[in-house]
Amino acid sequence: MKVWMELYPEKGLSSETFQEVPLTTSSLVNLVQRLFEDYEFESVLLGSLQRDKLEKRVFCNAVSEEENQTLAILKELLAKYDGHVRPDFDHPVEVRIAFHVMEISNFREANLDYEMLMHFKVLWHDERLSYHNEHEIIKIDIDYESMKHIWVPDINIANQKQLEVRSFGIKDKSCWFFVNGDIICGYLIRAKLSCNMDLSRFPLDTQLCGIILETYGSTTDDIMLKWLNQSRQQIFTHIKSRKFQIANIETTEETIQLTTGNYSQLHLRFQLNRFRSHYILKYYLPTSFIVCLSWITFWIDIQFEITRIILAVSSFFGILVYTVNISPLQKDCLTAFDIWNWCCIFLTFLSIFEFTLVAYFQHENCDPKKYQRPRADFEFHKLFNSESTSQRNIHQKIDIVSIIAFPLLFFTFITFYVYLYL
Repeated sequence: MKVWMELYPEKGLSSETFQEVPLTTSSLVNLVQRLFEDYEFESVLLGSLQRDKLEKRVFCNAVSEEENQTLAILKELLAKYDGHVRPDFDHPVEVRIAFHVMEISNFREANLDYEMLMHFKVLWHDERLSYHNEHEIIKIDIDYESMKHIWVPDINIANQKQLEVRSFGIKDKSCWFFVNGDIICGYLIRAKLSCNMDLSRFPLDTQLCGIILETYGSTTDDIMLKWLNQSRQQIFTHIKSRKFQIANIETTEETIQLTTGNYSQLHLRFQLNRFRSHYILKYYLPTSFIVCLSWITFWIDIQFEITRIILAVSSFFGILVYTVNISPLQKDCLTAFDIWNWCCIFLTFLSIFEFTLVAYFQHENCDPKKYQRPRADFEFHKLFNSESTSQRNIHQKIDIVSIIAFPLLFFTFITFYVYLYL
């Protein structure tokens, strides 16, 4: 408390005053309020910086000498500083950006967007904020509210849909400026970004997404955006996604021409390779099993018409309900998965149509009681033999042809499907 009596003699504090005050929490709080009563800081900037630090150290009974020196430097730098004027009017300000992606999640193909948690730092030089390092103070840190009094480049995320500042118990935004006039500001944000996805090959697709940083209102005559030298491992560090694998990371610097002038842009692009095992196990294999199940009707004797029709119709409605109600993508466009589903539905429908033909010709040409199923050792090459063909009923030949043609047709479709989409 002796330090406070020396720093603030105008408060009328004495050793007797402190002795009269009981050492309780409430008395200490009242004493702190009395110390800060009617106190005015030199400026809004110095107040937002120093008041927070003084409150943290009031119970330590001292203010460090380094903080007093920092306050003096801030007061001297900002005395004639104009935050509305950019530095170095003779040349455009070179703004360098270091980017680090912390998380990629919530891919919504129907909305063509995804979310990204990112931390990037902005670096530029302002000669007006350089100072003499007499007290070996290398850098001065100030909070985001105080940065409102300093010129900051107007950087915007061009492909953002929604921007949210995140906080994890630390300051979500902070800035530092160094003895040579360099300024670094760090931002921790979560953004919903748009991505022009081509879903025609879903779920065997590969998407190209990214983020675009640009100056909002400053042309290339005022600001030039540059990437800091970063490796791909520094941009994406241990990033994992449940749907995609990140590959082919690329950073570029571009300039776009508009009617109001040329604007600087930074592009971060990366390739997203979709994980396919989930879709194969959950969608492709079940539908394939249902299609194969419909072929069993070809091996059932025509005398068991009810069994055949129940199995064929159940297979058809089973795959129809499965493909309609369990669609992995709610999007109004034709995808590779839609083509697969409709082909499977068509093949199961053909099995019903095949049964209809067999039943028709069987009832037209022969007595069901005399119909016998071909023996297991039947030789299929005799199917096209003129002598054996003349002796065989049409409905029997349809079943035998279906036993060969349906699997062949399905596996031919799979071959072309894999060739086109993989």
